[in-house]
Amino acid sequence: YTRRQLLDVLECAGFEVELCSYVMSAVLPGAMALRLAERLRPRAQRPAESGYPRLPSLLNSLLTHLVGLEGYLVRWLNLPFGLSVLALARRRMRNG
Repeated sequence: YTRRQLLDVLECAGFEVELCSYVMSAVLPGAMALRLAERLRPRAQRPAESGYPRLPSLLNSLLTHLVGLEGYLVRWLNLPFGLSVLALARRRMRNG
């Protein structure tokens, strides 16, 4: 889903959306580079399973903290890009 698609689906299903934002934006550039590199490799050299490489602990720690910071930011900001879309919605109360 894109953010707009998820908003539309939730609203059509009778939900009141309180929050809808992209998340995991801190890791998006690395994930895109990895996926591009995989596509550029000849098929015979591609691994059978797609996976993410093990990161050095310092880089992993930095990305973990950045993603944690995003958790606070999405309370007030809709992030413009990311690997995933996060939504918080409540079913609308019916009158009567």
